[in-house]
Amino acid sequence: MQNDKLLWRMAMWIRRPPSKKQLMMWGVILGFSLLLARLEKYNMWPESWNLSRHPNKVQMAPMN
Repeated sequence: MQNDKLLWRMAMWIRRPPSKKQLMMWGVILGFSLLLARLEKYNMWPESWNLSRHPNKVQMAPMN
């Protein structure tokens, strides 16, 4: 039943392509996700963000 609805939506999309507004929305979403993936690939997000005054020291919580 759910697959039938999905197929129907796909068929309707083929008959009537998305508007410019929808294309811009998907472009922004895709661009943002690619930017995040690129930042993660080059290890800049978020684990390596060390915002302390001593960039070479890794700050760890004290163990009790």
